[in-house]
Amino acid sequence: MPPRAVDLPIHIKPGNLQTSAAIEAWVRRKLVGVFRRYGAKMTAIEVHFEDVNGTKHGDNDARCVMEARVNGREPVAVRARADDLYAAIDAAARKLDAAIRRVVERIDTQARRRFRQHRAGDVGRRRSPAKDA
Repeated sequence: MPPRAVDLPIHIKPGNLQTSAAIEAWVRRKLVGVFRRYGAKMTAIEVHFEDVNGTKHGDNDARCVMEARVNGREPVAVRARADDLYAAIDAAARKLDAAIRRVVERIDTQARRRFRQHRAGDVGRRRSPAKDA
């Protein structure tokens, strides 16, 4: 049974920003789809926030970095910058979904390839004694 979004750990590390319950709920809401699709293949997600410009205001001064731990692979990390933290979280969640999809598809493709090679090897071995007879 795959883990539910509530069961998978999301570690939120605010960096130099103050977070609220609303921001944490927004992060969890954005990652529910990722957990739904890939939850059984993941162990944790870390979310880091940073105000790039400090006290100055400007374009793209909120940064969100998300790092997912996918079973059997190196961590997958993405980052996004936006004018506000909510937009940065949205962009990072989309990027994380795409990055995990690529990793999982690569794992699945490699597994299918190994299975086909193994099966083709078995078929060849079954036929060889019949040829000798």
